[in-house]
Amino acid sequence: MNGHIWILVADSNKARIYAAYKAKLFLPEANENTVALVSEFNHPASRKHDRELVSDSSGRYRSTGVGSDTFDTPTDPKRHEEDIFAAQLCKVLHEGFYAKKFEELILIAPPVFLGMLNKHAARMNGLANAINVTVEKDYIDLNERELVKQLQTHI
Repeated sequence: MNGHIWILVADSNKARIYAAYKAKLFLPEANENTVALVSEFNHPASRKHDRELVSDSSGRYRSTGVGSDTFDTPTDPKRHEEDIFAAQLCKVLHEGFYAKKFEELILIAPPVFLGMLNKHAARMNGLANAINVTVEKDYIDLNERELVKQLQTHI
């Protein structure tokens, strides 16, 4: 299994995991065949508007002053869904790591979502140590050829 890497390319509602041999990724002739799609994920709830994610308006209570106040949701519902998706992806990565499907991991995601992924990876025994490279970019819509080209500039 020497040199197997997985590459997670994600945003807050879509993700793809690719497999590659690290040495082949650096060759000048690397192309779309250098990476192989392992899995693809969608999290439609992350695309919904806040009003679609909460069941009701904020609860109300009577204050001692004039008028009433509301109970606010402690976290943004959309961010909460994105965090759930990040946790689900890290669980899949953790399972792959312990099944010895890869030795090193490259994470590619926009900055906020990458932070969520790193947070969950740190909670999973050994997974954070497998992360070799992180790239704060939104490459989810790149095809395999463009992805390989971008990876070569970042690694």
